Amino acid sequence: MFKRIFLKYFTICASIILAVLILMGVLSSAVLAGQTINNTSTKLESAAGKLSRLYADLPKNGYLVGGRVLENAMDVVKDTLESDIIIVTDSGLLAASTLETVTTDVDELLYPEDALDTVLNGKTYRKNGIFIKQKPPRTAFTVGAPIMVGDNQIAGAVFVTTTKLGLWRELLPFFMIYLLFTGMALLIAFIIVYFVTLRMFNPLNQMSQAAKKYAQGDFSMRIAVKHDDELGELGMAFNHMADSLDRLESMRRGFVEDVSHELRTPMTTIAGFIDGILDGVIDEKDHKHYLGIVSEEIKRLSRMVSSMLDVARIQAGTMSYNKTTFDLATLLHRAMESFAERLGEKQARFVVDIDPDGDYYVYADQDSVYRVMYNLLDNAAKFVRPEGEVRLRMERRDGKVYASVYNTGEGISPKEASHIFDRFYKVDKSRSLNRSGVGIGLYLVRTVLRDQGGDIHVESKVGEYANFIFHLPAAEEI
Repeated sequence: MFKRIFLKYFTICASIILAVLILMGVLSSAVLAGQTINNTSTKLESAAGKLSRLYADLPKNGYLVGGRVLENAMDVVKDTLESDIIIVTDSGLLAASTLETVTTDVDELLYPEDALDTVLNGKTYRKNGIFIKQKPPRTAFTVGAPIMVGDNQIAGAVFVTTTKLGLWRELLPFFMIYLLFTGMALLIAFIIVYFVTLRMFNPLNQMSQAAKKYAQGDFSMRIAVKHDDELGELGMAFNHMADSLDRLESMRRGFVEDVSHELRTPMTTIAGFIDGILDGVIDEKDHKHYLGIVSEEIKRLSRMVSSMLDVARIQAGTMSYNKTTFDLATLLHRAMESFAERLGEKQARFVVDIDPDGDYYVYADQDSVYRVMYNLLDNAAKFVRPEGEVRLRMERRDGKVYASVYNTGEGISPKEASHIFDRFYKVDKSRSLNRSGVGIGLYLVRTVLRDQGGDIHVESKVGEYANFIFHLPAAEEI
């Protein structure tokens, strides 16, 4: 693909340069040809005028001497301007000519009928085209001037005609120089365009190679961004995508390991206690206690599987909500009851800052919001320090109901806070006080809230606290 794009771009640029140079050559040739024709016309007019004056003076000089002077002058004009001279009397007789075929009958020359009439009327004759109708016909540029004698009487006409071949011979040196410099310019331009194009498309080549590696699961390759342009921005976006894919792949691997661990531990516990009861290893009086542990482990497995199914539904776009109007404060108090015993084990306390007369009704799916609160309270109870506190606040403003779950504890670093709601992300296990979980709880919390018009963010200070604040649309605003 890279080679095809490179070749196409190079061909387009080279074609544009070639077309511009050809157009410049055509325009320059047209201008130069026009100037050459004007110059030639001036020279021919000057030569015709001089020859006409020389012919008019022949009787004064004597024919023998004057005729030789005229012939010499005509030969000089013929050689210098690469042209032929035709002198015609006012009666239509051919007086002199440099043509190879000599005739005294001017009609045999077969030149345009209006040529002699125009000159005998005292006008200068000009024609760009075929003048003498010979075989093969010659395209020429012709000028005719009257021969003036006595008191401005017209005694005949002098025609000086030069072939287009003569004109092109004057243009030939220019064309040769132009072709030489054009060829050099094209060669240099093509070389420059080639290397510029190669350098420009090098990031695309790198992206192509990187994409192949990414497809194989290797996310180590990055694009070298050297310029602040569109390709540079594309390279930066590509690198950002690679970073995200690399991080997601790392989180996915960690998720698989964590899920395996989280599933294996309770299942091992359940199997051990059940086998102990069936084998009689555990006393009958302790059955109820161990069955209670088995029941809790089964519930934990059920919640984990339910969360993973929710993630699958979210990714498939099939997550549905049954929205109703309910009191968020009442739901929060109900969720608190499940964690009173766990906080008591740490000698931590609940601090509730909620106005009992406040209006905290929201319009959302009650079951999914309960799971949001359960997840947030579960994290707070998990990470609160011994003898610390979990503080709950709720307020209503700007058509929204805000709730926050605050706990004193290790807190979350700014780097981790920016990713904590990402799918499969887990806080650094080496710093975490509790290493359980698979990194989908907070992802589900944010997704559920956003799907229902709300959102969540975290405020934290490392070593002191973490505060999760979320909001939902108030009921009457719907």
